[in-house]
Amino acid sequence: MRVLNRLGSLVLAVVLLAGGLLLAIEAVAVVLRLPALLIDRAGWYRTLAGTPVNHPVVQAIAIALTLLGLLVLAAQLRRWTPDRLAVRLGDGWHLSRRSVQRQLANTAEGVPGVNSARVRIHGRAHTWHPSVQAVGDPGARPLVERAVQRELERLAAPRPEEVSVRLVQRRRVR
Repeated sequence: MRVLNRLGSLVLAVVLLAGGLLLAIEAVAVVLRLPALLIDRAGWYRTLAGTPVNHPVVQAIAIALTLLGLLVLAAQLRRWTPDRLAVRLGDGWHLSRRSVQRQLANTAEGVPGVNSARVRIHGRAHTWHPSVQAVGDPGARPLVERAVQRELERLAAPRPEEVSVRLVQRRRVR
């Protein structure tokens, strides 16, 4: 999401810069009593002064802009999965969420009889906990939990109350 936000900010900045420069150039042209460079001032004035507020085009544009604004607001208010996870070492120390997920999946797969492990991190940046899903014997669940807990301790992760582990047996093909 960070890349999408940066691209959106870049596009918005370029559009605002271009519009501001165009407005400044036209304002200087008006002050110097020069003819319009890019904008037909008389046509714009007639259109803006002669179009009523209850015109369908004006209302459609207002509705579209309102919906776009609400969409942007909702996207900003939504709680996104954090990219960085805090650790107990002190302020400013963090781990990459994806690398923690990979490391914990590798740890779970290191338990004999467990493979195809996937780990998801839940919670906020300072209070997070992993959930592990893998293929293997459900009886190996305590071993996977202990291995993941040891790895979390090694990573100086916040101590979760419980690591969620789900082991499913591989289906046999007949």
